[in-house]
Amino acid sequence: ADPTYLYGEYVYLAIHRSTDGGATANFICNGIADGAGPPPRYCNGSSEANFIAPFVLDPNNSSRMYGGAKRLWVSTNVKAATPTWAIARAQAANRDSNVTTHPYWTYISAVAVAPGNSDVMYVGHNDGRVFKTINATAVTPTWTELTCAFPAYPVFFRQVLRLVIEPTNSNIVYAGHGGYDTANLWKLDSTGATTCTSIGSGLPPSPVRAIARHPTAPNWLYAGTEVGLFASENLGSTWKAASDGPANVSVEELVWQNGNTLIAATHGRGMFKAVVGTAPVCAYAVTPAPVAASAAGSTVSVDISAALASCAWAASSATAWVTPAASGGSGSARLNLNVAANAGGPRAATITVAGTSVLVEQDGTALACGLDIDGDSAFTVATDGVLLLRYAMGFRGTSLTQGLTFAGNATRILPTNIVSYIQGRQFDLDGDGAVTANDALIAARALRGLTGSSITNGAVPAAQPRSSAQIQSIVAQCLK
Repeated sequence: ADPTYLYGEYVYLAIHRSTDGGATANFICNGIADGAGPPPRYCNGSSEANFIAPFVLDPNNSSRMYGGAKRLWVSTNVKAATPTWAIARAQAANRDSNVTTHPYWTYISAVAVAPGNSDVMYVGHNDGRVFKTINATAVTPTWTELTCAFPAYPVFFRQVLRLVIEPTNSNIVYAGHGGYDTANLWKLDSTGATTCTSIGSGLPPSPVRAIARHPTAPNWLYAGTEVGLFASENLGSTWKAASDGPANVSVEELVWQNGNTLIAATHGRGMFKAVVGTAPVCAYAVTPAPVAASAAGSTVSVDISAALASCAWAASSATAWVTPAASGGSGSARLNLNVAANAGGPRAATITVAGTSVLVEQDGTALACGLDIDGDSAFTVATDGVLLLRYAMGFRGTSLTQGLTFAGNATRILPTNIVSYIQGRQFDLDGDGAVTANDALIAARALRGLTGSSITNGAVPAAQPRSSAQIQSIVAQCLK
């Protein structure tokens, strides 16, 4: 028997026939005879996937799973008794027909889905190529190959063994390759024009089978190779071997538990774990706040940034006209909010997302809130502002107008007419459901000519139903 060929995930065994003097070799690939000769023509194409095919669960949707084979397959109901599968990516074209046209090289060998965004996804192939899509959930996603002229990428026909997406930037992916070379770990950044950086020069010339990014230390990176576990505290500029745990053994998988425990699964020597730093606390940032919606009704969204992919969050609303599309999730995500159409005046509601109060504001028909209360075609603090303030404080009858001097062209000088005008308008400027001294103070400031935040500073409580920006917009309507 000739020496065994090891390439990627395949083992090829050549057996010489004694009847022909050893001139002819039969090759076995996954139990299928080939007879086509030595590499690169390894298999006859009957196999539809690698011996170890990648399966990945969408971190944002536990019912969606991807399987890599000759094509990329997806199931959106993987938890069902009988899941259904569809093709998410057709079989790739051969990389270079001058080298080989064998379908083995087009098989998918690695798959990754971005935490927080199911539309961003990467696949790697046996021939060393990496492809990206930003609309993975579409019926027919669009895929783009990540390439660089210098340094040259993809590497020459070395299988992509692992893909890990940068948790804080889904445009960055780390790719681990097979083969016994030092250029087996790459950082690919497609934020703008794709840049390719070899970050494995400090590693032994060995396949990189596992990659892990520290959840909170942005420069800490871990690589599982066929000769052990290595760590970098500067994103690959320098590396050092793990001083405990798995030694000179193939590390097949690296995962985080509880945010500070790194677990390494090996080939033949079991599993190891190590506590790395202090477990980070789940923290969230929700943007934008407030959220603006049109009167016609629409779907708006907020982005949830979580400290860890494992951090669970909830979303709820006590208001019928705005409802979150999901009641909860984990890690960073984009949450859609369904906002009903509004036939009335501008309105606002506060919902809770990841423990954060988020103000949702919706346009409506213009408010009938003209501040020319005495009807003299002028806006003045001395009359209009005082009348609204007295009304808000409960003054009625002659006490409402006592001591005020009205212009000769004023059309509303009797208390009954003024009360009727105010009650027929919408002077609840801060949206708390009543006309109060706060509304009168806001109006008086606007009548004095103040603008911007000067209108609302200190005039509304911290948890007001409407934001300062919306109140300022409404007040501008009242001065027309």
